[in-house]
Amino acid sequence: MRICLGEYLRQKPETVELSYTDRDRPVLAHAETIQFSISHTHDLVAVALTADACIGIDLEYVKSTADLPELAERILSTRDLKVFQTLSPDEALSAFFRVWTRKEAYLKATGEGITEALQQISVSMGPEEISSVIDDRDISTAQDWRLLGLPVPAGYMGHVACNQPHKLLQFCPIRVDKGGVVLVTD
Repeated sequence: MRICLGEYLRQKPETVELSYTDRDRPVLAHAETIQFSISHTHDLVAVALTADACIGIDLEYVKSTADLPELAERILSTRDLKVFQTLSPDEALSAFFRVWTRKEAYLKATGEGITEALQQISVSMGPEEISSVIDDRDISTAQDWRLLGLPVPAGYMGHVACNQPHKLLQFCPIRVDKGGVVLVTD
């Protein structure tokens, strides 16, 4: 994370100062307008950096799980659960991880992290590249968010959330020692 932040800020990684919010989200100590988010799974890391916008990122390794229906009931909104229950097992697995990464990216961007709000948030389950958010807690604010799919290898799912729908985001795959990093910047 410090390497990416140092590159973005054009300073040495060891000089990047971090502090933490009351929810333990890392933030830059002296640059409040720069927002970042990080996610990792298996041998991939995804980092999102931007200025003057809220941003969140999530990356997951897609794996089959026997308790997928129970997980879906805990995570999906009522309207989304009805759609989910009509999907074939293959479609359901991809849809679940698509929804999970979209919701987690959104909640990271808002600074909440994973909370009990999961069932109050709806995102599309389809494979479209851009998705929107419906947050039953605040319908007007959620309309301003955009969720973008990450260019990740097969077997992974990832999304980035940004509260400025027209902000140009760039995806930059970077190889590191044992895996990969997907760096998202403005």
